[in-house]
Amino acid sequence: MRKSFIVVFLIISILILYFNRSWIIPNTYVSGWGASSAKSDNQSTTQTIKFNATIKNDGHYPVYVKEIKTLFLDSIKNNFQSGDQKISVNKWLKPNETTEVNGEWMFETSGIKDNNIMLAYPNNYATFKVNICPF
Repeated sequence: MRKSFIVVFLIISILILYFNRSWIIPNTYVSGWGASSAKSDNQSTTQTIKFNATIKNDGHYPVYVKEIKTLFLDSIKNNFQSGDQKISVNKWLKPNETTEVNGEWMFETSGIKDNNIMLAYPNNYATFKVNICPF
């Protein structure tokens, strides 16, 4: 009798957790980002892009944001020379709280339209992955 009660309790607990996943699965992401670049001329084969990004916690509980990683398009990731591909955040975010991060990338632009990544790939040359530790 006691074993069957424990089994039924475990099954019910698993079902409750499964159907309430939105409370368990964190929803922390980069809600928006912008970038700017100052190229001195079209003949330069390097481009420096400065960016800022907003990280938002849309979850129901606080999360610890460890870092964000930048993922570049396959067609330009080999052009990356230096900069902030991984940014340490190390900050707690409460539900609906945001935080800002910024950095800089340098690319080799020879072979890219107008030697300008931002013109050749508007708004889709980079995405961000947020690494968190939920508690």
